[in-house]
Amino acid sequence: YTLSGVISADAPTGQEAVEGARVRVAGRDTTSGLDGRYSMVGLPAGTYGIVTSKDGFVSDSRAITIAADTRLDILIARIPTYTLSGVVSEVTTAGQVPIEGVEVYWSEYKGTFTDRNGFYTIEGVYGGVQPIWVEKDGYTFAGAIPHRMGERWRDVTISGDTRVDVHLVRP
Repeated sequence: YTLSGVISADAPTGQEAVEGARVRVAGRDTTSGLDGRYSMVGLPAGTYGIVTSKDGFVSDSRAITIAADTRLDILIARIPTYTLSGVVSEVTTAGQVPIEGVEVYWSEYKGTFTDRNGFYTIEGVYGGVQPIWVEKDGYTFAGAIPHRMGERWRDVTISGDTRVDVHLVRP
């Protein structure tokens, strides 16, 4: 039998097709096209688990019984994203001085450089404990900051649009 349908997600203007969603049934995979359509042919009758997934979306898992050609449209939800921003400054005896040109990256490798005021902003950051990368030659972090991935990575908690100011020193 053939299982087919459309993968979509809610958008500000209504539902929109989701291209590139992976649909897995009975140990087989297919991917939705530009129009969100997917199709899998040659499925024997039976009850199966079907999993739909795509980066940036919540995975959908459900059971489906195939006894004839079947159409199953699936609505998947976007994972909410937020904006991470802040100022990177140098700790000096005269106070904090903004640093221009510092690399700041989120764990998904979305990143930017600080401007002349030391300000950075990264959009599309997922919630939860997330690592950020902060680096500029000649500087290290001021004080102990929790990290799990190495010297230039630091964990931050994202629970909405979040401001994280970072303080560096010259060793």
